[in-house]
Amino acid sequence: MFANPQIPYSNNLAGIRSGFFCVFNQEFFHQYGNLNDYPVYQSDGTHAFELSDEQAQRAESIFLRMFDEINSAYVYKYDILRSLALELIHLALKCSLPRLYREIIS
Repeated sequence: MFANPQIPYSNNLAGIRSGFFCVFNQEFFHQYGNLNDYPVYQSDGTHAFELSDEQAQRAESIFLRMFDEINSAYVYKYDILRSLALELIHLALKCSLPRLYREIIS
């Protein structure tokens, strides 16, 4: 799920017992890209996605990489974290594509 303070939403996370999340703001992406260009942050876009087991494993892998980076002493770790956050956005966007199109681009 992608949340944005300018877009009202409600969620039903009943039954979800574990997971990951990251919180960032527009300034985190300053001079790196405009989050408002992505459908997950537009009022008429899709904000919640149901992932297949394979997609969930890919997302989990990205979050685990985020944990590794945030705990590292690497000088440019925030650049990597921005890239990983964008990777999550793109994973979600690919999930919303029609299945046939996903198979063609895979």
